[in-house]
Amino acid sequence: MAAASPFLQMVDTGFCASRPLEPLIYPFGGAMPRMHSWAQFEEITAEIFSTKLASSLKDIYWDARPKPEFGTIEVRVFDTPLSSIRQ
Repeated sequence: MAAASPFLQMVDTGFCASRPLEPLIYPFGGAMPRMHSWAQFEEITAEIFSTKLASSLKDIYWDARPKPEFGTIEVRVFDTPLSSIRQ
């Protein structure tokens, strides 16, 4: 698989690349919106959670997102399989 892989969960999507389609599938995917304070982050995530489309930060697929329990930033690792293949 390459960085522009047409495969998603071991299925050929019919597109040249599947990665750019993720923001269309996941409404809270892609780049994290610009925020100027932690309070603004809390406000935006509370608004997202109020939609019931996400119930925790794990349900928000921003390319980079705060990980409050560790005091770090979590960066998505691109081009890793979404499921493991067992033989």
